[in-house]
Amino acid sequence: MPFSNFFKSRLKEQSPENVDVPSFNRRSFLRRGISVVLLSAGVLSWTLAHADSIDTKEIKFAPDEDGNYLLTAEYAIELPSRLEEALKAVPLFFLFEFELTRRRWYWLDEVVINGQVLYRLSFNALTRQYQLSINSNRNDTTAGIRGLTFSSLEEALRFISRVRRPQVLLSDALQRGERYRLMTRMRLDLSQLPKPFQLNSLTQREWVLDSETRRINVEVK
Repeated sequence: MPFSNFFKSRLKEQSPENVDVPSFNRRSFLRRGISVVLLSAGVLSWTLAHADSIDTKEIKFAPDEDGNYLLTAEYAIELPSRLEEALKAVPLFFLFEFELTRRRWYWLDEVVINGQVLYRLSFNALTRQYQLSINSNRNDTTAGIRGLTFSSLEEALRFISRVRRPQVLLSDALQRGERYRLMTRMRLDLSQLPKPFQLNSLTQREWVLDSETRRINVEVK
């Protein structure tokens, strides 16, 4: 083949219409963009959800004089200024959750007992006092077991921070020599807030009050 013809054929092969260039796929580009946005939102949610803003001071699960096991917990709760202002308009709900399981190597852990205590904290603008109702049934937020009144927010939060005997577990419900695991958690229940406040909680760290789940091992002797 003459050199001129060979040169012309090589130029034809390298022409733009013969070069395999990946085409621009707008749908694929948008899909990737959405994935990046969702990933960023997921990172944000994870960061907010893991805000350790309620300090766990003590978790105790021990028998009394009759051999019945009692659960006590103590936390340190402080409201940011933004939540103090919100409390003047809407009540805040604090939720304490606990679960006791028996560990089994051959199957899933057995749930011995679980429960929750819901604290409804509100501010009375007429009396300038804080009102607290306690309920062990989260589905009914209006029927409190009892109502308490406090002259200051610090006193009300101090009462919520000290969980005392939410459940008495009789001695015959536990087996001696068995190992159990107790899980506890105290948090601000954002699902009880009005929708506008729930939206604010998605982007504002001050709304996330959570001790995260604490686990302790218990051995019955």
